[in-house]
Amino acid sequence: MIWVSVTISFFALRVVPYDAITAQLMEVGVSSEVIEVRRSALGLDLPLVLQYLHYLGGLVQGDLGVSLLNGLPVAELIVFNVYPTLELALSSLLIGCVLGVPLGMWGIAKRWDGVVGDRRLNVWLPYALPLRNFVIALILSVPGYWLGTILIWVFALELDWLPASGAGGLERLLLPAIVLGIGVAGGVATMSVVLVGDVLRQEYVRVAYGKGLSARSVTSKHVLRMILPGVVAHLNTQAVFLLGGTVITESVFSRSGLGRLLLDAAVRQDFPVVQGVVVWSSCMVLLANVVTTVMQTILDPRIRS
Repeated sequence: MIWVSVTISFFALRVVPYDAITAQLMEVGVSSEVIEVRRSALGLDLPLVLQYLHYLGGLVQGDLGVSLLNGLPVAELIVFNVYPTLELALSSLLIGCVLGVPLGMWGIAKRWDGVVGDRRLNVWLPYALPLRNFVIALILSVPGYWLGTILIWVFALELDWLPASGAGGLERLLLPAIVLGIGVAGGVATMSVVLVGDVLRQEYVRVAYGKGLSARSVTSKHVLRMILPGVVAHLNTQAVFLLGGTVITESVFSRSGLGRLLLDAAVRQDFPVVQGVVVWSSCMVLLANVVTTVMQTILDPRIRS
């Protein structure tokens, strides 16, 4: 997986006509001879296949190369920017779970395939499910950059409760984490709806209702426990969403991080930095897969057996 990601990014970035060295030096009026000398010193004049093999050789030894713009090691740039991104990603996952799971389970006491919950709720529950579906659809439809702009306008400019940008303490993390967390919550809620529908059709749930247990008891002791492994598996798929989401969110809120580093490097055609972030992201996805498998094994006794 890492090899495929590196290979695709390496050759895709070479499709553009210029690199960071050429673009930067041409802007200040440097002659083409000086540009070629600089590119030759960095090995950018070699055949594409040789550049690829040299990059793979350095990658195996842990060398991600150096930035074409400032000459700093790519690994050093990633280490400097990784903490703000991990802080934002983990916070948004937490917010997504806290909001998404209750939203997906909203109204499950409604009669469903013969399963009858608390009859006192039947007066308003027919309206609860359409409202829940509307809220989920709304969450999934709202662009992150638009939501971030609205939150800045309301909470930073109008109410002056939170800072509008930058990195730092909890007060500067809250708004960008909410923007990403709401996006995660929409996916978690959608998955929870599907999982709850499957669980409610199981015989042991019908038996629990038949014994006279309340809808709240059935939800907490049976339904919630059974959907957690599926929710954890879905959170694993949010890794790609969070990577793309941090690019936009960190730009809107002027936060340092890998997302903004990736965006700046892509705009300026700094190939080694883009490739380094791709390698790091691939490793994080693989790590997330391992963590998900372990958590599913812990939460679901059927997997252990």
